[in-house]
Amino acid sequence: MAAAGDLVQTGTAVGVGFNGYTNTNLIMQAVTFSPGDADVKPILGEQNAPVTKLLTNPRSGIELTGVLKAAGSELATLIAYKIGTILTVNSVKYFLDAPPKVEFSGEEARVTLVGIREDSMAATYDG
Repeated sequence: MAAAGDLVQTGTAVGVGFNGYTNTNLIMQAVTFSPGDADVKPILGEQNAPVTKLLTNPRSGIELTGVLKAAGSELATLIAYKIGTILTVNSVKYFLDAPPKVEFSGEEARVTLVGIREDSMAATYDG
């Protein structure tokens, strides 16, 4: 399993925790990390010419897609989580931004989780 602070590699097991519950059987298929995202609003001056930009809601994002056994309590636990659940990936906390997406194929299930980490979360959740 990847260590804290390591980049998540496709095909490796990763520890994904939700509010005290940890699932270490999720095998990664795809990981997308988007650092440094923010909402940008242009500030217009005279004659509507842009003079500067206002950056709000600075954040990073992560999207994880992994496979695990379709039977058992681990999948049921993942499916039960709602938007707002704190998602921990390799000791970094994210805010679950969408309900888990689940696709079934035989004995396995593919789960996609989307999280955001607002810049202010370091003080709030890493405390």
